[in-house]
Amino acid sequence: MKFGRMLTLSLATLLIAVPAVHAQDDMGDLTTKRPAKKAQTVEEESNDPSRPGPLMGLGATYAFENFNFNQNDSNGADVTESNDGSGGYNAHVGYRFDRWLATELEVERYQEFTGHFDGKHVGQVSGWALGGNEKLYLLPGRWQPWLEAGINYLKMETTNSNAANSRKTDDGPALRFGAGLDLYATNKFVVTSDVSYMLGVSQTHNYDVVALTLGFLFRP
Repeated sequence: MKFGRMLTLSLATLLIAVPAVHAQDDMGDLTTKRPAKKAQTVEEESNDPSRPGPLMGLGATYAFENFNFNQNDSNGADVTESNDGSGGYNAHVGYRFDRWLATELEVERYQEFTGHFDGKHVGQVSGWALGGNEKLYLLPGRWQPWLEAGINYLKMETTNSNAANSRKTDDGPALRFGAGLDLYATNKFVVTSDVSYMLGVSQTHNYDVVALTLGFLFRP
């Protein structure tokens, strides 16, 4: 009888103790913190192409005109003046804030668009643009495509031997939209290329430009 009572008490104690142990384990699981994500080391951060930091660059530009100049030819017909493309150059400085965004200040020079009208050379257009652009990066890694949009100050100087006013200057705001690609040759040296459309507004509405660029960025 005594043995039976001891066995019963032992079983009862076991039935009470086992759930209590499991409950304690479950509470431990709930209160145990997951290990924090390992932070990048200084070396890893400096080697990350998407790292924040300043950037500066130089490049070559070739621009195609989309001007809106109309004149009457020798037969009295309304003809649009055509212009050859222009070489040029660009320079920019900026700051990349994170994986996604960067802001740049850019200046771009258009050396000379040569004008032709009614089969004759009639003059040229040259100018430059200065403005701020916002970049949105689409992918991380060494190949980084991006989109850009910004507002620029555009100044264009026109010489036209057929016009009553043979020399004139137009300046004003212009909107820039574009897309490009950055290739990280090293962690600091970046080859960059883009195509953008400059949409003149107000006084520069006749001076739309499509610009192709190829250059490099330096990231300290």
